[in-house]
Amino acid sequence: MSDRSRLALLALGSLLIIAVPSFANVSMDETSTDPSYLDEGLALTVTGLLTGLDDTDVQVTVTATAEVRGVCRSQTGSELPVAFLAEAHSVATEFRSEGTVTYSVTTVAPESPVPGAPGCPDATWEQIVEDVVFTSATIKAEQQGVVVYDRSDGI
Repeated sequence: MSDRSRLALLALGSLLIIAVPSFANVSMDETSTDPSYLDEGLALTVTGLLTGLDDTDVQVTVTATAEVRGVCRSQTGSELPVAFLAEAHSVATEFRSEGTVTYSVTTVAPESPVPGAPGCPDATWEQIVEDVVFTSATIKAEQQGVVVYDRSDGI
């Protein structure tokens, strides 16, 4: 390989190293080490402060595991309790970052009545969601398509 080729590869390698963002220092703010979880009955709101971000937009999403509780109601008015495990997801919420972001993200409440009434004796019953008991949550923050923060907690 010629000296000129080596110099071109070295210059290209330097550009690649410079172009890769550094996200190793993303964390919760030291004054607020844990995110805050607010159970709103059918949805979960998670708030917190991330520091050490790049000066580009950040997308924060929350996925929560929960026990969904409700009733199955027949056409004659009979009711049976029903409970099942499910995941609740938030819509990816975008925030403008200048190194620090305060975020508040809410999961999407389940549809009620549940289409097809899968927890009921048959599809003629109506499955009504009455409460969602959240048991864990995962917070993910992404910048430029790279996951820069990923945290799971029992709640």
